[in-house]
Amino acid sequence: MGDGMESVDLPTPALIKPIELWTGKQLFSVLIRPHAHMKVFVNLTVLEKNYSKSGGTMCPNDGFVYFRNSELVCGQLGKATLGNGNKDGLFSVLLRDYNAHAAASCMNRLAKLSARWIGNHGFSIGIDDVEPGGLLNHKKKARMDEGYEKCDNLIKDYNEGKLELPPGCDSAQALEAQITEVLSKIRETTANSDDCVCWPTNSWRSAYPNGFIDRSLPHFPRKPKTHSAKGFVANSFYSGLTATEFFFHTMGGREGLVDTAVKTADTGYMSRRLIKALEDLSVQYDYTVRNTSGGVVQFLYGDDGMDPAKMEGENGVPLNLERLYMKIKATCPARRHENLSPSEAKKEVYERLSKPDTTHCSNKFKNPLLGFFDELSKPDTTIARINSRIHCWGSLMKNVMRRTILVLLRRMMERYLELQLELLELKALENQELR
Repeated sequence: MGDGMESVDLPTPALIKPIELWTGKQLFSVLIRPHAHMKVFVNLTVLEKNYSKSGGTMCPNDGFVYFRNSELVCGQLGKATLGNGNKDGLFSVLLRDYNAHAAASCMNRLAKLSARWIGNHGFSIGIDDVEPGGLLNHKKKARMDEGYEKCDNLIKDYNEGKLELPPGCDSAQALEAQITEVLSKIRETTANSDDCVCWPTNSWRSAYPNGFIDRSLPHFPRKPKTHSAKGFVANSFYSGLTATEFFFHTMGGREGLVDTAVKTADTGYMSRRLIKALEDLSVQYDYTVRNTSGGVVQFLYGDDGMDPAKMEGENGVPLNLERLYMKIKATCPARRHENLSPSEAKKEVYERLSKPDTTHCSNKFKNPLLGFFDELSKPDTTIARINSRIHCWGSLMKNVMRRTILVLLRRMMERYLELQLELLELKALENQELR
């Protein structure tokens, strides 16, 4: 799974008799922290795609991923946990909380295990594995019939002059918009139920224009309003396309190729113009953004002076406070430290933020922290949600340790200084390169 010289501490087997067996969660916990001497403690909760929207750790689909001190307690790992686009993913947390070496080592161990598993347990798929069953075909037909009936009623109201017109649209535009909405909804419902045999090619644009006199193809009568004459493809390649559906599907593919070619040039030219317009702007030592002539473009970079690419929380918050609080509770045991009531905890926070070394912090840094501790003192909000997720029975905020607050504040200050000093470090590197 990793370096041959690396030591591995095997956990206690989940089954001891008649043969020792380990679970997959135990195996993945070893991948993150192979031995006890490695001081990597991951505390993380992630909602996977198959999460049932309720139940927390007792999710019937096992879609709630919960790590406590690098031990996978529950959850099936998927794209939300292992993907590269999630700031709350496993590798992103390892990179931010520890270093690049810890994240790369974990990725290396996981990649080697995955390659060995696929090599030893091969699999193959055929056309039979993607064949829809009778129940699925019946559900698809029912949805299609229901959507067709709605479209027919809309066309009937249009012919009788009873169609409701939205502001700024005539009757033809209103009919096209409403039929497109109905057909797009058919596609969405079938896709959500893993039934991908229905593919309306006009799900995000208007109907295909007329290529002949008053009709899109010569197969239809003049001035048709039906869904099939406007480009809706109801069949799949597996079930077989009709002649008109095949033509419309090919039109959609050609349109996609043209858009790709045209948008590449447009976005490239737009990017070049933006770069040329902003290439002389730089962040100075006083955190103002100025051009080469010294003119002030912005008094404080980003209004808070922090790097947006390194923000962990939502809406520009430097840290994910809920995850940090959960990690501190897991890694800092109570022992003999003094406990504080919610009011005393809030007082401790306000006193710390009133000290001289925090006066330069912006309100965008202080307000989320103060708001988090305000929510922390309410038993039915943030902490109740954490309680319900990780099933820590008992009042989590009844007594808060002074050490927990101090560690949380220290980590927040360290993160703030990291984001602020990054600008000065980049400026110093630029000056060295110029010399």
